[in-house]
Amino acid sequence: MILSLVVLPPFSPDVKIDDKTGSQEQAEVTIMAENYLGLSSWVDNGGATTNWYDRSTDTTRTWGVDQDAFGSSDCCDPVIRKQGDVVHVVWLEYGAVKYIRSTDEGQTFSPVVVFESSSSVDHPWIAVKGDQVAVVWRGSSGIMVACSDDYGETWNTVTLPGTDDNYIPVIDADGRNFYAVFWGIASGSYYGVDVSMTSDCNNWTDYPVRVGLMYDGVGPNPYPQSIVASGYKNPFDLLGKGIYIAYMHSPTLSRSDWRVYLARSLDNGATWDTMMVAPNGDNSIYYMPTVVVDNRGIVHLFYFYKLGYQEWALFHSMSTDKGNTWSQPIQVSDTTFQFVEEAGCDINSVDYDCWPGHYIDSYADDERVYVAWADNRTGYFHVYSSYAYIDDLLAATGMDERTVSGISFRDGGIVYNSPVSGREMLQVYTVDGRQILSMEVSLQKGANFIPLNLDRTGVYLIKIGDERVKVLGGVR
Repeated sequence: MILSLVVLPPFSPDVKIDDKTGSQEQAEVTIMAENYLGLSSWVDNGGATTNWYDRSTDTTRTWGVDQDAFGSSDCCDPVIRKQGDVVHVVWLEYGAVKYIRSTDEGQTFSPVVVFESSSSVDHPWIAVKGDQVAVVWRGSSGIMVACSDDYGETWNTVTLPGTDDNYIPVIDADGRNFYAVFWGIASGSYYGVDVSMTSDCNNWTDYPVRVGLMYDGVGPNPYPQSIVASGYKNPFDLLGKGIYIAYMHSPTLSRSDWRVYLARSLDNGATWDTMMVAPNGDNSIYYMPTVVVDNRGIVHLFYFYKLGYQEWALFHSMSTDKGNTWSQPIQVSDTTFQFVEEAGCDINSVDYDCWPGHYIDSYADDERVYVAWADNRTGYFHVYSSYAYIDDLLAATGMDERTVSGISFRDGGIVYNSPVSGREMLQVYTVDGRQILSMEVSLQKGANFIPLNLDRTGVYLIKIGDERVKVLGGVR
């Protein structure tokens, strides 16, 4: 039985993360959220020129007092990621790439590790896979990667082969590989979107693969939201291969015609394809996309979109079929803002003063997708956060109905028509998005009866692999 529900607006009201006032510009924001814990960091461009850090203990509903956790002169490019009980933070200090870690949910941090000191270093980024951690940055002799096999306790550094002329790197992972993504030199009015990969962080491909092209008008300062990567890491999903790269490109080579493009690989980097994604229609400007894959394999895309003159908003769209189709867009930000069209800025001649760093970061777990961004709704840039339950997004966009084909409810259990033999994760959620059952099940190709022994009645979402169905009452 499929039940249609009336839902509230999926994204929570905007919450201001920083506690700065007046003309202090806050940008280059990063976010990590999981269960009840939220962590965020950003750079203060308003005179302090430092990175601030904040914690949330109620899943980003509220934020604490801003903390200067990294020391003086620690601008810019902070990135936070979590790996089990360990929190990793990397950032750019003028002339150095630095790292700290926490084993108590971000309350205290280890001594600072300096990966490289040079006037050439730029733009660090971090990814985790299993017990491995990888930090990438633009170094004095190419793209550099620091690798750890023990959750960041010890490190060794390698240079990516064939990247002497490359820059602006990011990094992420799927269940098998790390993927370093960066600009590459290309002919004409283009940068290349280049990828190097490795299964162990230390032994990278001999030369990067070009998976897309980007209009070079994205310069001079796109850090880093012109390219963001996210991989699907659920170890229980036998078919859960996928690495997605979102980037800005103008098909007409015009700064007034930005679009979101997506490069993807569904076979651990063996092959790639590229597509334009335009959930709001092909009639305006998309800016600074970021992409994140949740633990179910749903791909979430966040981006700024121009609604009219000096009127921008943050939007979300998602795909349940690995990027082939996309949901109707949902506005995330509570209000609109001028964005790069503030006083003194010209969208056709954007300089550093009008483009103060990466604006959006996103994170996802089993139940929610989180986003943090910077906008100038007050006349000055500040950082904000919001989140949505993934099941609410599925219901609000009608995406849940697209995937109901192989599950039916019968006699206190479910019948699942599996296309293959193997093992899958069975998950049961209440209507408010709380997971109440998760177990691995063995399946045979064809019809499988799976008994459910739940203690309560109500509305439930039953999920196996990419299939889901809502059932009403009497589930025991």
